[in-house]
Amino acid sequence: MTTQTPVPFLTPEEKWHFELQGYLLLPGVVPDADLSEMRPVLDGWLTADEKDIPAPLKRGRQEPNKTHIGHIHYGHEVFQRLNMNPEIIRVVAGLTWGCPRLMHCVFTHMVKGPEELRFHRDDDGVKVTHGFRNPNNDFQVADGEIYCSHLATWVALADVPPGTGFCLVPGSHKSTIPEPEGLPVEHDPPTSITIPMKAGDVVIFSTRLLHNASPWTRDYPRLNIFQRYVFSWFFDLPHLYPLEEHRGKLSDDMYELEKMTRDEKQVVKRVRERLAGA
Repeated sequence: MTTQTPVPFLTPEEKWHFELQGYLLLPGVVPDADLSEMRPVLDGWLTADEKDIPAPLKRGRQEPNKTHIGHIHYGHEVFQRLNMNPEIIRVVAGLTWGCPRLMHCVFTHMVKGPEELRFHRDDDGVKVTHGFRNPNNDFQVADGEIYCSHLATWVALADVPPGTGFCLVPGSHKSTIPEPEGLPVEHDPPTSITIPMKAGDVVIFSTRLLHNASPWTRDYPRLNIFQRYVFSWFFDLPHLYPLEEHRGKLSDDMYELEKMTRDEKQVVKRVRERLAGA
């Protein structure tokens, strides 16, 4: 059984940056071979007739220029590898006291076009009285350690040039004062920044951070995957994984990563063992 003792998965520099800014950039953590395997699979799901998309995947469009495909790791093993990527798990485990649980995984395809975007924070739908923190989306720091109960990633499958793509307000995960109305979702330093990325880079961030995507201006589509991880011990809302009726489509380790449990998960154990031997 695990305990609530924080685990040293993060470097001191990573802890400092995440506490200060609310995010970390992990360059080049998705292997090129996996990127090459993902793209034709996703292209097939984007162009297939709705009836030919394997359940429980769900494709939807946000007009005029954005398409989502949810639950992609139930459709192909390469996305299960992504959800258990050792560098992603290392950081997520370091921010959840060694107890991460995957709660969501979705692919987004976006082309350039006009759109009205607003910053937002992600939550679980639970609303709390003003002045209280939502325990399902908490952020605390004590004795040089961080606890963040709800994390998300932006996984770039195509290059994201400067000034476009993922946009955030650094440090806003700690803010208790409402943001100004009309705050632009664009590259507007120092209030907000966009993060240039190469295919295979990953941003991990607190979902309390104000974030969105700047308007996409390139001639090729923006391709990215979002994952969400929560603290595994006691958050068990109805919409969380696993999707039990599709259990047979997951590896044992992937299924374990989706479950609420106090046991140290095998993927975390492997990362811990790798770090101990480094």
